[in-house]
Amino acid sequence: MSAVSYRPSLHVLDKNDKPIEGLYVCGAAAGDYFGSGDYPTICPGMNHGRALTFGRLAGVMAAGGDIDKTVKSMDIK
Repeated sequence: MSAVSYRPSLHVLDKNDKPIEGLYVCGAAAGDYFGSGDYPTICPGMNHGRALTFGRLAGVMAAGGDIDKTVKSMDIK
């Protein structure tokens, strides 16, 4: 299996699907992870890891940091 490189932008998109500079999203609101756009209440806590991970990345980016330098490789092997 080859490595897949994934680099999120985490930007909120405008009505034309263009990134809004300086505005970031994470957690259940990011990427329509649950398909319906709604957090499944039958599995509480299901999104915590995703929210923490992408929240940290969005925070680094919002502070003007470079996630490639701040966070170790996100390559999936």
